[in-house]
Amino acid sequence: MLTFELRPNCVTYNTLMDGNCKNGSLSAALSLLNEMEEKGLEPNEISYGCVLNGFCEAGELDAATKIFEAMRGKGLLKNCVVYTMLINGFCKQGLVFQAFRLLEEMFRAGFDADLVTYSALINGFCKARMPRYTKEMLGKMHRIGIVPNSTLYATLIYNACKEDNIVEAMKLYSYMNRAGHKSDLITCSMLISALCRCGKVDEARDFMHHMAEIGLVPDSVCFDCLINGYGSKGDSLGAFAIFDDMIKQGCRPSAITYGSLLKGLCRGGNLDLAENYLHLISGIPFATDTITYNTLMAATCRAGRLEDGMRFCNDMVERNISLDNYSTTILLSGFCRKGKLLSALSSLHNIMDSEVSMNCVTYSSLFSGLIKEGQLKGAYYLFEEMMEEGMHPDVIVFNTMIDGFSRAGQTHMVDKFVSLMQNEGVSPDLVTYNILIHGYSKKQLLWKSFNLYKTMVGKSIVPDKLTYHALILGLCETGMLDIGVKFLEKMILGRIVPDSLTFGMLVTRLCDKGEMSKSLDLVHCMSCLGISLKEDAYNALRNGLNRKGGFRESHMVIHSMIEKGFKPKLSSFITLINGKLRLGDGQGAFRLKDEMVKQNFVPPEVAESAIVRGLCKCRKLEEAILLFESMLRAGMVPTIATFTSLIHGSCRESKLDFALTLRDVMERCGLKPDVIVYNVLITGLCGGGRVDKAFELYEEIKQRKLWPNVTTYVVLVDAVIREGNPIKGEMLLKDLTDRGLINTKSNMKGLRQSLMHAMRRLNFLRKCKKEVVYQNEEES
Repeated sequence: MLTFELRPNCVTYNTLMDGNCKNGSLSAALSLLNEMEEKGLEPNEISYGCVLNGFCEAGELDAATKIFEAMRGKGLLKNCVVYTMLINGFCKQGLVFQAFRLLEEMFRAGFDADLVTYSALINGFCKARMPRYTKEMLGKMHRIGIVPNSTLYATLIYNACKEDNIVEAMKLYSYMNRAGHKSDLITCSMLISALCRCGKVDEARDFMHHMAEIGLVPDSVCFDCLINGYGSKGDSLGAFAIFDDMIKQGCRPSAITYGSLLKGLCRGGNLDLAENYLHLISGIPFATDTITYNTLMAATCRAGRLEDGMRFCNDMVERNISLDNYSTTILLSGFCRKGKLLSALSSLHNIMDSEVSMNCVTYSSLFSGLIKEGQLKGAYYLFEEMMEEGMHPDVIVFNTMIDGFSRAGQTHMVDKFVSLMQNEGVSPDLVTYNILIHGYSKKQLLWKSFNLYKTMVGKSIVPDKLTYHALILGLCETGMLDIGVKFLEKMILGRIVPDSLTFGMLVTRLCDKGEMSKSLDLVHCMSCLGISLKEDAYNALRNGLNRKGGFRESHMVIHSMIEKGFKPKLSSFITLINGKLRLGDGQGAFRLKDEMVKQNFVPPEVAESAIVRGLCKCRKLEEAILLFESMLRAGMVPTIATFTSLIHGSCRESKLDFALTLRDVMERCGLKPDVIVYNVLITGLCGGGRVDKAFELYEEIKQRKLWPNVTTYVVLVDAVIREGNPIKGEMLLKDLTDRGLINTKSNMKGLRQSLMHAMRRLNFLRKCKKEVVYQNEEES
């Protein structure tokens, strides 16, 4: 042009600048813009626009903003197009709020946004995971009459699928069809992929049929997604059915297809079929690759078939399929789980290609295996070897080591690894902070835990539920439960839903402390969030309510446990029955007894026995005897504990003959009286002045080869001292000496002094806290 003395005009320069920008030569484009002005040509909005768009696409927003300001200064901002370019540039870099401010500035300048402007902003908000602002933009579009096009719908569907929000994605797909826009293959493929990822494989299959109805032919990607979906569920039959459809459709299977089919066989537990299928497809070109073998190796190692895993590894070497670091990691992890670390290392040394070297993931598997076996020293030596070989541990390796030593309570080693992380320039991640906070909280080093929490927040690392759980654990361990509850509230306000373990920990500690109202508030909060308590927390809540006399609430807790599938222990019902009887709620106790039988928690005789014992504890002996007699008439056999309670109640009310009769009834029912039954009778008889009968029972104990215990001897020695019977006293002293419970001392003067010495010794043996009543008499 210059040779023919043709002067380039604005169109020429604009074309050259646009080409340079598309080619990435932004400096050349900017030079051309300056050259235009030097040669007297006035750049127009197209000239500036193509350079501005180039800088925006390259992410150089500072330069783009300067060009934008230059255009404003020259009055070249005549519509929304230039604004849209810069808004799109901001959105692509994640600066959505700057883009939004620019939109408002555009409105103030008197320009209206078009579909492209709103699309750029919506795409930006979707990428930034801000669904509320996305919906606001869509609302504004509809209010001013701008209808989304198929590209915008596709963008929204893509982002919904990316977030696995399949319900929203399908709604958008429905709106798009009703608006008259046609679906394309890419959009449908995204929906099928998202449905499969969410486990809705049958729905994905139905959607594929829908594609055929609207004239879209599924491609290999659609079929692969479906096959992988069925394979991930372990439904190999479903996967092979789709594979047959794929072949009929004329789509070519790939290594991904065959790998998904193998995955289905492996996850379905059909490892032998998977191996046969691998041999079947080995002759098909490009049907097997490293990933295919890794799938099968991972499944066999998880099943404990390590020899098969090693065989597949050898197979890969023979077929010239390259081993990668994941292959070695699979095998190492399998051997580590089985505690065969030496076998792992020696076998891998024999089969590994020289190009495959140990990496951080491989070392991490070894460290994990050693730590699980309690070989912390071995893990540390291997870590030092790794460092000596010039390898730099990553954050996963450090997390593995810190977690192992933290669980072992070796805080000095934990501190050492943290210092080493800093020296290596490895930044702690969320997992690191969670491990450290949990370890310090268990050691009740709360100040360290909270310092770490402040540090991670200062580094813009967002705490998750494990972080808060660890902090709340520390607060519970140090008794600061109120602050623990505040942190729980902070979690919920921060849209982090605590799990049942965190709730259960706080509920249990509050119940132990007797703060039942706060515990019940937490349980109500759990109910609102749809979280269920674990069995331990339920038991703690029930015990706390029982201690406070809240038997009605305790009964409701038992009902909740039953609804959640937990089976309350018999002691739970017995405690509740005793509590209701103690409060005079006999009807409630009997209703609970009937409920126990109806729900098949206990046999009828056990439930009736619980009521009898409860009545005895409440000193309602007459009612207890009536119920006991009705049990016998019904052919029920009361428990030994029931007989013991009745005998104790009878002795307490001086009905000694009836108590002895109960002993006879017990034997007629086929139950053998134990030492506790005899002790209750002997105590009652001695208290009622019938010492001779008590000694008859004592002889009976010995004849039945039951061992009288300390309680037996304390009662009998006390009775002999009070009665002053030398024959019985000598007999008891001899028995106590033969049993080795006392030593006969030569300096003891008189039988009474020996018996009082025996009493002191017996009281000491049963750790009696009461002062021996005979001490004053001995001193005098």
